Amino acid sequence: MKKNALIVILFLAAGCTQFMADVTGLEFLHDRRARESILKDESIEKEAYGKISVLNELAQEARVKIEVYNAKVLVTGEAETAETRDKIIANIRVIKDIRIIYNELLVESLASKTLINNDAALSEKVSSALRGIKGYAGFDETRVKVIVSSRSVYLMGLLYANEAQTLIARIREIEGIRNIVTLFEYIEEEKGTKIKEL
Repeated sequence: MKKNALIVILFLAAGCTQFMADVTGLEFLHDRRARESILKDESIEKEAYGKISVLNELAQEARVKIEVYNAKVLVTGEAETAETRDKIIANIRVIKDIRIIYNELLVESLASKTLINNDAALSEKVSSALRGIKGYAGFDETRVKVIVSSRSVYLMGLLYANEAQTLIARIREIEGIRNIVTLFEYIEEEKGTKIKEL
């Protein structure tokens, strides 16, 4: 028990908030989504991957990444033809409870290993920038879902407007990003409260 407590404290000290939440199962308490929404998102994502995994003929023709937040589905990656892309999206579209699909699946050759590695490096730079944002009550990097595909940065989450403005400004300072796509849902600030600006 003491050993587990020590591990949690060490990760807290290192700023590994997301890892700690995953390890301890506290993501339900920390996430701004309702527990039911989190479970629904996980179910939609699992079903979406299942729907495209049965398309065996597309295995060599597409590289697909799916992220779900509040029943909004983001599809990124590459498909070698428009027909392949459309078939993938059509299979996902039939899933119950999806509110909207953001189809960012590019029609182009599959990403090279170099591009995939560059995207991973950019993702880490974005996450690091988010960890550096202070001064907002209740905000940390786990509030934002970061997806990087072909040097485009997609951001999902449930944020206050001024939190979003600050983090977008921080991300714009990172070199190598082609564009930033914000897919946030905004929380209305309660009357009489003020979120601290940096």
